[in-house]
Amino acid sequence: MASRNPAAARAAVLERLKAAGPAGLAKGKLLERLGSRGEEALKALLAAGGVANLGTRSRPRFVLPEHFRPLERACEHIEKKALGPKAAAEGALALFTREELTRGLTGEPKKKIPEAFARLFSEARLLRCKRGRNLYLIHREHLRHLVAREGRTEPHRAPAPYPPVVCEREAVLSAYRRLREKSGFSHVEIAALAREAGCPLAPLKEFILSESRAGRAVLGLGDWSLSTEETRAGAVELLGRPHLLVSFETG
Repeated sequence: MASRNPAAARAAVLERLKAAGPAGLAKGKLLERLGSRGEEALKALLAAGGVANLGTRSRPRFVLPEHFRPLERACEHIEKKALGPKAAAEGALALFTREELTRGLTGEPKKKIPEAFARLFSEARLLRCKRGRNLYLIHREHLRHLVAREGRTEPHRAPAPYPPVVCEREAVLSAYRRLREKSGFSHVEIAALAREAGCPLAPLKEFILSESRAGRAVLGLGDWSLSTEETRAGAVELLGRPHLLVSFETG
């Protein structure tokens, strides 16, 4: 039955998306039995940023903002392909092309393919192999497990997991101060900060988001069109947009 109450329609849309979680819902399923009020509620929520579309205009898939992580979804898709059944079944190196690893990506995650590869390369989760003019990719975990199977590690011992990397707060802030003094600007590039602090991008981004939530860091968009691939790899996703810059309260 169609809801005559706009507030009730908005609540119904949000409740359905909450139940759907990261998978989200297609428009037909989301607005089922909500009628025109549901259409109006969805438009209002999209305009206000209360709902996001991970799909395309013709084939939308709606999610709550906390699940709108197109860059992370693109990275997860690529890694899943690189570590999937084909990789596990190979007796030798399981090499892939970019097209093979991105097949099936649609909507907003598809738009993030260049950034996803930049991030995976910068964090050494994907490695590049070149033969002639052809470029192939392999996931580091598959390479590590292959080496273990070939007996180049100690027998009967599982490969040691990668230890978690944590960025030291004072080291990051000291690096930030140095970059700020050099540039004369309060905002610095996140990729440059990672180099200066000697901290991998993944833990640095977690640190920046943590500081942002605590009100001690402010993210800036920067100029995406003029940025290099390395600079783009440092982008931190916030509200569905990549931010290349950050400034800190240093006291």
